[in-house]
Amino acid sequence: MAIFKSKQTVAVEELDFRPPAEVNWHKLGAKPSAAWWKNAESEWNVEGMHCTPDISTIEDNMYNLLFVCDDLLQGRKKFIRIENNCILVANCYTVNNFEFWSKDLGTETFPIPLETDKKPMFEDWADLNTSRLAQPAKIKGQLLAVRGNTIISLDKEYANTVQYERKKVHIHIPNRRIEYKNDGQTDIKMADIGMWVWMYVGIQTYWSELIDMGFRCKPVTIYRAKAMMKEPYYYFPSS
Repeated sequence: MAIFKSKQTVAVEELDFRPPAEVNWHKLGAKPSAAWWKNAESEWNVEGMHCTPDISTIEDNMYNLLFVCDDLLQGRKKFIRIENNCILVANCYTVNNFEFWSKDLGTETFPIPLETDKKPMFEDWADLNTSRLAQPAKIKGQLLAVRGNTIISLDKEYANTVQYERKKVHIHIPNRRIEYKNDGQTDIKMADIGMWVWMYVGIQTYWSELIDMGFRCKPVTIYRAKAMMKEPYYYFPSS
């Protein structure tokens, strides 16, 4: 009589998160009916899975680095909803320039960062906020480490792939290094940290016709450079 029995191998069915349109039905040897196809597409859209096409990659990471520059900033109303699922890493700036618009909806006002290849043309003597057009400039924000399931929820909220695109952008974190010399003196040098992180960037084809340059949309306030930042930058207000 065998005391120990060999364990039976249990087959685990892997879930397929691809949208129905991307499944190779000929390879599977099945062709769904029109009714099934319509129902499957409907469920895919209702669950919001189309907003996170890289869902497997996002879920594989315990935390995903996300640059935020709107009400997800620490202390703002959206941050309060996710604060238990994220960690504030640092204040930081984008390396590339953006046109940063604000959609005026009263208490629901929100910003729209749009990519641009234009070069900034700021004069030291000029007022930075007189133009009705958004000037190309860096954006000041914060770097958050966000859990995967929260990123998936944010993808739905930002309508990722429709209104915004969550994409990798280059940011830098201002940092100072203190060097202690043999004579007792100290030398402080800039030692910025650069990295590529996720950011929700407005999709031009969606927002271009909705930006009216003054009626409901206006440029976000630009601030002059300070000690840790050499160029003018946008910063979305808290009110």
